[in-house]
Amino acid sequence: MLRSPARFWNSQDFSIRTSIVSALTFGLVTHWIGSALSFISTSADFAEISEKLSEVLKSQGQGDFLARLPLSKFDWWFGTTGLVLDPLFTLFWIVVSALFLYLSCLIFVPRRDIFGQEARLPLFEDAIRIISYAQAASLFSSIPYIGWIIKSIFLFFITVAGIEASYRTTRGRAVWITVFPGTVGLLATFGIGFVIFLMFYGLFNASHL
Repeated sequence: MLRSPARFWNSQDFSIRTSIVSALTFGLVTHWIGSALSFISTSADFAEISEKLSEVLKSQGQGDFLARLPLSKFDWWFGTTGLVLDPLFTLFWIVVSALFLYLSCLIFVPRRDIFGQEARLPLFEDAIRIISYAQAASLFSSIPYIGWIIKSIFLFFITVAGIEASYRTTRGRAVWITVFPGTVGLLATFGIGFVIFLMFYGLFNASHL
């Protein structure tokens, strides 16, 4: 999957409607593993920073300062709670992302594929499978500082390869299908924010008349 997303997707038979349980299980487990590794890595970095800061404070006669702060306890409580709830949040994220991807496929997948044959109709199950298997990229979350960047890149390429293989469409169209939901969401967010800004700006001006 991570070494060659295209090879993985080309080995899948999308003409057979299979259960999405295995795909969802794969997505939930790999995302949880990535979150756990990220938590361990972050906790280790925090412990190292706390130790160095404690040494500096001790040299200044404030060695008990960190001991009075419940940062490490809060960090562990917050992190472990996140790990427990991670499968639930991940399931919600997969379903919502798959829904937007499915709608994008309905709009942009052509009636005929690159071979001139009648293309498969987009299915919500396909979108679930693509988003679920793309969670393999979550394993990169454990890399300090840049893990989220690498994860995002692989998540994008795995999704594009899945769409390209599923509907036998061009790579350019697969890229557009992938980025379209995010583009619409970003524009909608900016639009709503701009409307809210205008409302508050109008109220502010009205109150000073």
